[in-house]
Amino acid sequence: MRVPSKLVCKNKNYRSFLEIWYHFTALSKIYITVCFNVDPVRAKIDRPDEKRTIPIGDGLPVTGTVGDNITSLPNNTITIKCPAAGVPRPSFRWTKNGNDVILGDRISVSSEGTLIIRSTVMGDNGRYKCIVANKAGEDSDSSQLKIAGKIIKNY
Repeated sequence: MRVPSKLVCKNKNYRSFLEIWYHFTALSKIYITVCFNVDPVRAKIDRPDEKRTIPIGDGLPVTGTVGDNITSLPNNTITIKCPAAGVPRPSFRWTKNGNDVILGDRISVSSEGTLIIRSTVMGDNGRYKCIVANKAGEDSDSSQLKIAGKIIKNY
């Protein structure tokens, strides 16, 4: 028996399925073709049951989930998670007050979509929105970040 040069996996009634094909050659080598097809599932943020308001802490790093409102002291690290699911895996985009977040040494986004702001300053105040998207759709949620501090005027 010769190995076909091309195998086609067929979608059965547009449902997810897994097919495994075994092919034997004259030399008893096994060739396996695995086909896996999943219908697209709209990107969706996994929101907690209740949104939280996270008050000023003791200066330790603060971790929240998108939807939480966070108040922090300056020169702190803020982490805002954006747990999401979908098929295909969704992409993540963060905005601040409607504009794309500018990534750099202080501000980054992990591969899981978590926004990390290091060495916070008053200019970090704003509404941060996580937007998740894939070919089946998109979802978004936002958190308000407030960096508390006193403004001292020199007279």
